[in-house]
Amino acid sequence: PSVDISPEYGGATGWIIANNTIANENDRAAIVVWGAVKNSRIVNNIFYENGRNRAGAYAQGIDFVFSAATPPSGLVVNNNISYATAPGGTVFMGGSGATQGVHYTQSGNIVNTANPDFFDPAAGDFGLRLLSPAIDAGATVSEVTQDFTGDPRPNGPNYDIGAFEGSGSHPDPLSLIGGGPGGGGSGTPCCQ
Repeated sequence: PSVDISPEYGGATGWIIANNTIANENDRAAIVVWGAVKNSRIVNNIFYENGRNRAGAYAQGIDFVFSAATPPSGLVVNNNISYATAPGGTVFMGGSGATQGVHYTQSGNIVNTANPDFFDPAAGDFGLRLLSPAIDAGATVSEVTQDFTGDPRPNGPNYDIGAFEGSGSHPDPLSLIGGGPGGGGSGTPCCQ
């Protein structure tokens, strides 16, 4: 529990998961909604090439794991970009029979139609290029006032989708905290 998300987080209520860039997860989707999550929001995130060791019909953005006795409800999924190519998972959301309108609602998501146009994702640079579809495409999230580097949000007419606000190159954030390529750390991400 001190390192990985696990079942004791199932049933979270009132959470917001906003303005993240989650990329290159090998064996799971970017986010796993576990159990009876209630009245929470997943907004303004970029899910990029996750579930790489899975089949194409596997969720790479959001995976649901719940039983009939502990279903999620009131989950809002808005203004995210989900982009993945085969042979890994390419589906935005899936798992456990989650049903739109019952377990979650969604709007404004961009799914496998627009590459987020990062500077150099292979090298861990997830900064947005000037013409990225993520720029100014986010919903207003008053709780998020800064991007990953500490720059103010929004920086323009609307919030950007993902961890970085505005166009520009950004090195692998994990290398800055000792966990990414060349960082010498464990590779285990932490939360800001």
